[in-house]
Amino acid sequence: MPQHAGFVASLKEHGKAEVIIRPDIPGIPNAPEVSERVCHCPTDGSTVIVEAWNKAGANVGDWVSVSQSPATLKKNAATLLGIPGAGLLLGIIAGVAVYQRFGVHPTVSVVVGAAVLLLANIIAAVSYKRRSADNPPVITRIIKKRKDMTAST
Repeated sequence: MPQHAGFVASLKEHGKAEVIIRPDIPGIPNAPEVSERVCHCPTDGSTVIVEAWNKAGANVGDWVSVSQSPATLKKNAATLLGIPGAGLLLGIIAGVAVYQRFGVHPTVSVVVGAAVLLLANIIAAVSYKRRSADNPPVITRIIKKRKDMTAST
């Protein structure tokens, strides 16, 4: 089961929490514990914010482990890769069929193929949004409480 460490940013309604996950980038000499939690990038694009079930009872500022079911990840990958892939294949087939059957300009067949691909991407996005809403990540354990981290610094 894929697990990531992050900090609880806020508590939400219905037993959920907002967790900020930063990538593990080693490299701070003599501070391996800190280097696992600190982002070395100057932009906010290096963090991921997820809404997770707070099954561990974490509070704001706690360092937690967040995981998601492998089955959910496989379904999401199939949705986000399979549907657009099928749309690409169907778009090519539709474009060639329109070109051969009606003898239209090649640009028209490319537009038909692109339209089919665009429709497949829209279907994939809507399907992913519905599936992922039912299976959010879960805070499985508290790695370190906020008060313990502030006491050690």
